[in-house]
Amino acid sequence: MRITLVAERTIPCKGYGGTERQVDWLAKELSRLGHKVVLIAGRGSSHPLCEVRQASSAAECRAAIPADTDIVHFNGWYIEISRPALYTMHGFDPEFTQNRPNWNFVSASHARNHGRETFVHNGFPVDAYRLSAGKTDRLLFLAGIARAGKNLNRAVDLARAFDFHLDIAGGSRWQLLQRTKV
Repeated sequence: MRITLVAERTIPCKGYGGTERQVDWLAKELSRLGHKVVLIAGRGSSHPLCEVRQASSAAECRAAIPADTDIVHFNGWYIEISRPALYTMHGFDPEFTQNRPNWNFVSASHARNHGRETFVHNGFPVDAYRLSAGKTDRLLFLAGIARAGKNLNRAVDLARAFDFHLDIAGGSRWQLLQRTKV
């Protein structure tokens, strides 16, 4: 297939960029599977496995969509087009209207919060990270910790309630910020 992936910000991301990481990983995996991938992303974007077209507005994004693409997967610049498209919402949008077709969310609760049912969990390149053979009694909170929507306070409350150790990592450099029993 000829697949166009759309993200508003620069790929690869520098620092925090959850949506951008997902689009980067998706482009790699789709390319590895033999699809022809075109990435439309912010200025300064690059990708080793696919063609990159840069855009800094919805109008530039629309103009950059290849005429021969089979489907466009929007992860930003949610513009309506006349060809097959999938729209993935990565954040929370209280203005979201339920009658939009072809919308996907990243978890069941995320979909419910937007009045929908359709979701696909974000992928994760497990081969890019070292995994432990043994399980520990620690929990990990990994997110942009300053963002209220990520709900660090809830993670801390749950760790306390169930007497778990909680590692908190995040911020702009994905560093380990705290390792303690809370």
